[in-house]
Amino acid sequence: MIIHDLRAPLNLVTGYVDILEQMASDKLNPDEAECVTGAKRGADDIGDMISTLLDVGRLEAGKMPLRLRDHDLAEIAREAADRFTPVLRDRTLRCEMPPEPMAVSCDADVIRRILENLISNALKFTKSDGKIRINVQRTGSDVTVSVSDNGEGIPRDQHEYIFEKFGQTNSGRQHRHSTGLGLAFCRLAVEAHQGKIGVQSEPGKGSTFWFTVPTRDQSGVNYPGNTQPAHLKRIG
Repeated sequence: MIIHDLRAPLNLVTGYVDILEQMASDKLNPDEAECVTGAKRGADDIGDMISTLLDVGRLEAGKMPLRLRDHDLAEIAREAADRFTPVLRDRTLRCEMPPEPMAVSCDADVIRRILENLISNALKFTKSDGKIRINVQRTGSDVTVSVSDNGEGIPRDQHEYIFEKFGQTNSGRQHRHSTGLGLAFCRLAVEAHQGKIGVQSEPGKGSTFWFTVPTRDQSGVNYPGNTQPAHLKRIG
């Protein structure tokens, strides 16, 4: 309830900053304009944290319905990758997609958020001239999506912990905006699609985060605790 109630004052702050930007955009010097931009960025970060924490709670309680439709998972991956083009700088982001569509029944918005979380993590822990690779391929009755980087890597004893709520690696705690919620959301959202998620990583050898989504239509959607809302059904 407290987290949900944080939205009201946050929306107020965001609204006033937007008004300030509109009314004074032509009067601000570069330093002042950067302050407004920083305030908006901070408000957006808080909004994302609130949304993620609320969604994690809903997924844990089995109260987040998914809008399941047929989608090309490769196309979703391409769209997610394109959003990071402006912030790559000297890093490279390569997509490896099959020529044929990778059709799955999924909630496209949720899958896109999973990918954006994984890509964002890869960027966070990859050097300025690093390389990130997104791969989509069919593996039996599933489609597997992986996001690989050549960053610092993760010790094996932290692999399972990082998917828990508020779980972070030692290096992750050093990042200012790292809450330990992103990978927990990814795990719960993948499991809700009856998929699996994992990581392959060693210190100094980079990381590969992967998840699967079934290609065939499944009866119902899994939630933690094997609970399934009666109102949840496939749409389309």
